[in-house]
Amino acid sequence: MLRPGGHLGFSDLALRTCPSATEDRALRALRAVLYHSGAELVSDWPALFARHGFRVVECRDILSETLPTWKHARAVYERRDGEVTRRYGRRFADRILASLEQIPGILAMHGTYPVLRAQKPAARAAELCELASWPLDLSLVRRDSRALGGFDRVGAESQGAALPKSPRRAEQRG
Repeated sequence: MLRPGGHLGFSDLALRTCPSATEDRALRALRAVLYHSGAELVSDWPALFARHGFRVVECRDILSETLPTWKHARAVYERRDGEVTRRYGRRFADRILASLEQIPGILAMHGTYPVLRAQKPAARAAELCELASWPLDLSLVRRDSRALGGFDRVGAESQGAALPKSPRRAEQRG
């Protein structure tokens, strides 16, 4: 569970527009990479996160940086052509190679690869009380009293200062 005010990172290969039927077949030939038809991949991830209350802090499209990966994938399939053919047959091997040749162009035309950082909204005090299921008296959170030796308890603890021991604890040990 992401705490209020927490950040999350997200990335996904998605499509901005629907590919043609021929392009969609090339995409689906690579089931290990794309499990759905192109029409199902059209997503505006930043808008989806914003619609669910997240604040999109940063968003970049890294598609152009990932396109060389497809040339590498094709080279690996070509290098292991004999193994792929023995395992899956010549027809399948040829279809995979043809698809790998088309993928970079299809993605360059229709694709996006958003990488985003989003922040969950911070909880309000009333929500915190409800989550904790006990009443919260905010007047007790911050004090500057002689009993604490003049320390602001919250500020002192956050700065690593040692707080004076309470008189009650001293009596219990005594």
